[in-house]
Amino acid sequence: MRRLLCQALLDDFSPHVESHYLADQSIGSVRMNISALVVMLGLTLPIADMPTIEVRPHVQVPAAIRQRASKFMDEYFRHLSSPDVISRFERDYAAYIDYYGKVVNRDTLMREKAHFVQRWPQRDYRPRQNSITVSCINGQENLCLVTGLVDFECRSSERHAASNGVARFKAAILFEGEEPRIVGEDSEVLE
Repeated sequence: MRRLLCQALLDDFSPHVESHYLADQSIGSVRMNISALVVMLGLTLPIADMPTIEVRPHVQVPAAIRQRASKFMDEYFRHLSSPDVISRFERDYAAYIDYYGKVVNRDTLMREKAHFVQRWPQRDYRPRQNSITVSCINGQENLCLVTGLVDFECRSSERHAASNGVARFKAAILFEGEEPRIVGEDSEVLE
């Protein structure tokens, strides 16, 4: 499953290897460490200090696709901030998801999401619109990678805990039929 997803993500991209690392972020392209890519494809164990690979789409993403992907992520974060998030997540995710580098089924993901919602019952996620980029990665433009920044604030009155900051999100979205589905998810807290 992971090999098929990653291969689909890479088939219609032109790779360009560079000798810099993830600290250099650019808009409109996707950067990943080659060692992570090699592991994702199941080829070998990671090798330390490998350069990044920059993958650029062949063509610019049409505005309609870009808007549909951005709207989907806006709705995703709006639902993540609401109390009925789990019922919505069941519609948002595909049957299998590359979740933080590990392929899981929807049931496993829903248990993890339910635990998160229980741990942080009050959530507010605000994507930074000017940071969102959309790259579609196949000829049919039905598999897109959406990346950007999101401000978040989570609270638990019961635990007297709070967490807030900025995170970089990455979501692979498959547009098949009327309802798009998330097939890959990753994020990292920046501050």
